[in-house]
Amino acid sequence: MTPPTIDEFAEYVDDLPRQSPCWGDGILGLYPVLSWLNTHPVVVQRELVAQKGVFFGVMMTARAHHNQVGTAVSWATQYMAGPPGPVLTDPDDLPELFDLAGRAYLMRDLLAEVRQGVRRFEADGTKIVGRARVPRSSRSPRNAQTGGNAAVSGAPLAIADDGFMVTVAS
Repeated sequence: MTPPTIDEFAEYVDDLPRQSPCWGDGILGLYPVLSWLNTHPVVVQRELVAQKGVFFGVMMTARAHHNQVGTAVSWATQYMAGPPGPVLTDPDDLPELFDLAGRAYLMRDLLAEVRQGVRRFEADGTKIVGRARVPRSSRSPRNAQTGGNAAVSGAPLAIADDGFMVTVAS
């Protein structure tokens, strides 16, 4: 497989919602999906508050869920604008859609950082790395061995079953 360019990867990320089975109800199912997207983050946050306490429960979800909801709502209003399709939306698919929206938001954020020069885009087959650029003045002898990057990686982030493994490295 030829590694994708940054534009090809951006196109892939933008095409992710089209693959979701959640759009079958068309305009008639839009409001139930929007209602679910509005309440699901609250349910998850309450579960985290019960497990981890108020501070950690809120801090772990508030910002991320805000972005996920915005992404998923924009997809729903775009893809559910027409008549119902042959396969109706299965409510069990909605959590997966919510998770996909979060991952897609992170990838768009990574692409924006690459385009602004904050990160370098590296691709090898289906492995994508957004590596932070470190100014020469902040390079330590340890970092000099890796070209200025400490090569500290986050956990790989799979976008889709057939998709890319993405790592944000600093």
